[in-house]
Amino acid sequence: MKRWISVFIFVSLIAFIAIPSANAHNIRPSNAFRWEYAAYNATYGHKVIRLQANGDNLVANWNNQLTAARANWNMNSDNYVNAVNWDFSSSTVDLATRTTWPVEWGTNNVAITLLFNNGTDITGSSAAMNTVDYAQIWTNPAYNTNLTNYMYRLILVHEMGHVMGLGHPPEGTVSVMTQSQTSWEFPQAHDRTDLTWYYSN
Repeated sequence: MKRWISVFIFVSLIAFIAIPSANAHNIRPSNAFRWEYAAYNATYGHKVIRLQANGDNLVANWNNQLTAARANWNMNSDNYVNAVNWDFSSSTVDLATRTTWPVEWGTNNVAITLLFNNGTDITGSSAAMNTVDYAQIWTNPAYNTNLTNYMYRLILVHEMGHVMGLGHPPEGTVSVMTQSQTSWEFPQAHDRTDLTWYYSN
């Protein structure tokens, strides 16, 4: 169920750091969010995650990089991700720029991701293995014009990773999901390994 809300429960670019596990890094240490729209593909021998993304409500500098950010996942995920542009009426991932940024979200946070199940915000849920069927990615208006195109893409790719359940690996990990990193805009081997662990069959 699509819903624009102002509840101050969030996953931000720097808010949560997942505790490292032997295999993969979840968006929250106590549970494992999984994207509902992941269907087994016999050709690839694993599930393919489908993100139907809409950026109609992003300001131009963000929106102009959304196609490239989706392509970064599509071309660098070993066929685990199919991120497509979609009409707002039936999109499953909506991206928008806030007109004002809530203080509770942290003035230095560039973007946040909210996760939902059947219309309920489960971003802060402690229940194990929550299924996510809708996500919102909000961008901070303070950064509408003062980032490079590279950084807009990198941040969008990072937040899309959170939609799929990817969390922050330890500092220094070569990953688009490493907290506050600025070196990689493409999913790396670590990110592909996490997707393999989460969506193998």
